[in-house]
Amino acid sequence: MDFNANEISLEFQESSLSNYDPSYFPAPTEINKLTESMWNISDGPIPSWLGFSGNQYGSFELRNVCGICPYNLPGVTQYQQIFCPYLERAFNLKKQQQTSFGFDCTERIVYHSSTPENIHSICIHNFNWRLFGKSIGYRHGQGVSFSPYTDFASQFCKSLSNKRMIKAKVLFYKSHVGEPYHKLPLSGYDTTESPKGKVLVKFEDSEFLPLGLICYQ
Repeated sequence: MDFNANEISLEFQESSLSNYDPSYFPAPTEINKLTESMWNISDGPIPSWLGFSGNQYGSFELRNVCGICPYNLPGVTQYQQIFCPYLERAFNLKKQQQTSFGFDCTERIVYHSSTPENIHSICIHNFNWRLFGKSIGYRHGQGVSFSPYTDFASQFCKSLSNKRMIKAKVLFYKSHVGEPYHKLPLSGYDTTESPKGKVLVKFEDSEFLPLGLICYQ
């Protein structure tokens, strides 16, 4: 039996057109566009941090602060506050998202030791949970490790001199003791920690915000 490919194609097209359901494939319509000055959650006031002028991504500022020495961390030579509007906005959006999901998050001050060559990247791009460390923090989850204690965080600074530590704040809802194989917290949790709470591990972007740079010996 001979088949005519053109006839079959034509019959298929006619059949498809006759069975076309416009409600299943509606005509394209233009979507509403949101700008930085618009707020799409109607049950609350417009946050002051939602919009800003200019391209703030990739820009940050370090401001010297005198007379501030974190507890239990001797040898501080300089403390600088970190100002990055882009990261601050992302952090607050993340907090608003968690609140809309019913998570009553609090903010905790924590510390993270790093090397001088990583500071610039952290100030611009934030901490990267994908580069989880191989020290004690890795024992409690594959994320970014912090400590509420400066003296404990200082133990993991690899530099012998010109040490660097980032003061940060993190969103905290609920935690459980983490294990090395935890790529994410268990369901219903957002944080893993060490048994004594000296290590906190965070797993999602924008759950943390660098606040200050501590330089010490």
